[in-house]
Amino acid sequence: MLESRLQPVLREITDSRARTREELESLYRKIVSAVLLRSGLGSPTDIAVVREATGELYYYVYTGQETNTLDSTAHRLSHS
Repeated sequence: MLESRLQPVLREITDSRARTREELESLYRKIVSAVLLRSGLGSPTDIAVVREATGELYYYVYTGQETNTLDSTAHRLSHS
């Protein structure tokens, strides 16, 4: 089930030729959704989960460092 939901998103990401700001923002949202679906951290429709993942992804991309926040988020969500 997960692969069937993830495959179209991954294809859109890899096939993207984003050039405009709007296209890049849309691509970024798709990347965040793919990360959430693949990691099992939560639903891409849950705004709190999306904000957390977006912040972590932004931090990782621009600093090259992972944080423990995703681990703590995954732990918190798995015990909800």
